[in-house]
Amino acid sequence: MTTRLYSRSLSELAEGHTDYGFCDQKGRAVGYWWAIYKAVFTPLPEDAMSGYTGRHVDSLGHEHLMVTTSPTRDGKSYGASSDWIHCATRADADAAIAKRTANARRRDAKKFQTNTGR
Repeated sequence: MTTRLYSRSLSELAEGHTDYGFCDQKGRAVGYWWAIYKAVFTPLPEDAMSGYTGRHVDSLGHEHLMVTTSPTRDGKSYGASSDWIHCATRADADAAIAKRTANARRRDAKKFQTNTGR
C-alpha cells in the first residue's frame, strides 16, 4: 500500500503575541508568539515522490487550520518553534494556543525571575 501525498498551501488568518510580564537574565521580555493558518491540501499524482502525507487530511479534510507557536524575547522569535497543530475549527485552534501558551509560561516562570523593572 502506498501513502497518498499532497501539496500544501497556507494563508495566514491570525497572529498574536503574549508578553509574560517577566524577563530573562539579559533583561529581555519573555513571551510567546502564535499564528493560525488556513491549510489547503491538494492530492498529488499517484507517482509523486515527495509531498505531505495525508494523515491529517484523512481526519480533518482537505481544508483545515494549522497553528504554529514560538517562544520570544523582546517580542522577537527566540529558539525553536513548535510542531504544527492541525485543527478542525477556530475554537480548536484558540484552545491549542491557550494550552501551549500556558504550558510555556509555566516552564519559563520556573527559569526566570518575575519582571519588576521593565
